[in-house]
Amino acid sequence: MNLSKPCVYVMGLVLIAVLLPAGCKPSLEKTASFKAVFDHYRDREDIVAISFPPGLVGLFLSDSDPGQAELKKLMQELSAFRMLSVKEGSLDADMEEELRSTVNGFTERNEFQDLFRMQTGGEDIFIRIREKNGMVREAILMLSVAESFFVIDLRGNISLAHFTRLAEGGYLDELTSLTKIDF
Repeated sequence: MNLSKPCVYVMGLVLIAVLLPAGCKPSLEKTASFKAVFDHYRDREDIVAISFPPGLVGLFLSDSDPGQAELKKLMQELSAFRMLSVKEGSLDADMEEELRSTVNGFTERNEFQDLFRMQTGGEDIFIRIREKNGMVREAILMLSVAESFFVIDLRGNISLAHFTRLAEGGYLDELTSLTKIDF
């Protein structure tokens, strides 16, 4: 087959245009999906990244413990659970600030609304949600507690009343304790 030079150049440009985007990661400044944020940080040395089917957690939670029972109900309403945590004793002191800044930008850009914020001493907890038709479709929780830092993404059809009970009941620590479950 004998192709002219312009034809070869055009085919090369088309090939580059088709293949190049497949190899590029989406910019964190433009992404509308927390999964892109999660994927960006999950392989970092100072980050612990956890993602699992929420229904699996119910097998490991006790109905007799009020906090675990409330968490079990929440997990039944979720379609996705992702958690990023800065490792304790991390050598990269700027990692928490970078992650915090990225998540703040993500939630502001994607029009999450503040549901809950508590700042006392060294603790800082906030919950931002995206709602549709009276249901929480996605919630981002950032917790700086006891020298640990967590970002938790919850997706699903979560009733606002149930989510509020979880926050007001002081059961947010139950979410961070999921890092200790031995699957």
